[in-house]
Amino acid sequence: MPDIRVGPNRPSAPPGPPQPVFCDESGMTGNDLLDANQAFFTFAGVAMSFERAEEVVRRLLRDHRLQGNELKGKNLVKSASGRRAIASLISEARDEVHLVVHHKKYAWSRKIQSVN
Repeated sequence: MPDIRVGPNRPSAPPGPPQPVFCDESGMTGNDLLDANQAFFTFAGVAMSFERAEEVVRRLLRDHRLQGNELKGKNLVKSASGRRAIASLISEARDEVHLVVHHKKYAWSRKIQSVN
């Protein structure tokens, strides 16, 4: 296997096991880029170990008295405790999260430009 080189001061191989990255998207409407109800497309990635992810979810479920064993945004936004859980999650994982937000009307204009 060849050495992995990312920069001049990086080791030839990353230390330890590969880092899991959990990803999700919201706002996908296919080719309907002008849907007024879904103007934005977002994509998020969270890089944390399975153990840390389980710990964070357990703590949020316990501290905010949430039902079930999965954090679903569409359910969390419906209650005050769910919204507080979202704020806690953002605060706790902010250094491990990468988020991209696209306004779809600009993607639509780019599609027109690429056709011409």
